[in-house]
Amino acid sequence: MDGEFTKRNIKATLDSQDGTMLCWADPARLKQVFANIVINAVQAMPEGGSLLISLRRIGAKGLSQPSVVEVSIKDTGVGIALDVLEHIFEPFHTFRPGGTGLGLSIARDIVEQHGGDIYAESQPNGGCCFIVKLPMEATEAAKPTWMI
Repeated sequence: MDGEFTKRNIKATLDSQDGTMLCWADPARLKQVFANIVINAVQAMPEGGSLLISLRRIGAKGLSQPSVVEVSIKDTGVGIALDVLEHIFEPFHTFRPGGTGLGLSIARDIVEQHGGDIYAESQPNGGCCFIVKLPMEATEAAKPTWMI
C-alpha cells in the first residue's frame, strides 16, 4: 500500500504512544477491517492528503470491563455527508460508483464478533475518522481462539 500512498500523494503517519498492545483477535479478519477503512480513506483523498492511524489503550472501568485498544484512522478527504454517515454500516449502502456497499457492513460484523465497537465521525469536506475499539482481554462475545 506504500506505493499507492506515494502515487496518490498521501502521507501516512502511525501514532502509538502506548507502544505494543495485545488483544484477542483473528489477525486476518482484523486486517480485512483495517484494509477496508484505509482503502476508503485513500479513495476519499483523490488529490492527496494525510492519513493518521492512532493506537491507544483505554483503561478498564472497574473489574467488569476489560481494557480496550482503540484504533482511530483519520483522513483529510472529502468527508461523509451527515445524512449518509448514519447509514454507512448498513449492507448495500454505498455512495461510491462501482461500490458494493458491503465493506463497512462486514467490518462492523467482524468488530462486533470480537466484542468490539466501530463508529465514524465526519464533517463534509473536513475528512473522516473511523474508530475501532477492541477488548484487550477475552470476552464472552469473542471467545478466544487466537491472539495478536
